[in-house]
Amino acid sequence: RARKERVGKPESVVGVDLPGGADVVDLNGIEWERTIGEIRAAFFAIRRAAASMTERGVVGRILVLVPAHAVRPSRGCGPDAIAGSFLTTVGQVAAVELAPKGIRVNVVVYGPLEGTAPERVAEAVPTGRLVRAREVGDVCALLAAPEADAVNGAVVAVDGGYVVTKAGGGSPFARSN
Repeated sequence: RARKERVGKPESVVGVDLPGGADVVDLNGIEWERTIGEIRAAFFAIRRAAASMTERGVVGRILVLVPAHAVRPSRGCGPDAIAGSFLTTVGQVAAVELAPKGIRVNVVVYGPLEGTAPERVAEAVPTGRLVRAREVGDVCALLAAPEADAVNGAVVAVDGGYVVTKAGGGSPFARSN
């Protein structure tokens, strides 16, 4: 069967965004079910995208966006850390399984975003500032480009160096340190 070349834009972008401020041990049943629901929805979105591309013979990209807490857990960000870690693994497994079909799957780890993260968090970022949404979009565009065909299963951080550091004195996201 002939394969349709469709690169230059991602076929599918999947992500989760759970409200912060919760420690895992403090989650109530409703909050836990919401976390699992977000994970489930993202997992099935990845699955649907892969099935659709395979069915249509499309060579394409799936980008999985997860918060920095997926690779750098912080106090007060338990649901994001759990969801992001799970989806990072799903993305990497999907990358291995879908590569022979011409589908590339990569994970973009976004750092604390301007306009959503408290300004005090910038102190925990080596660049001294929060990440701009446009910067995350630019990296997504790069990963979707034909020139990135060899990039598969990568976990790319767009975070100003946040995931490779530890905040002095605890998490800048926690309500109280």
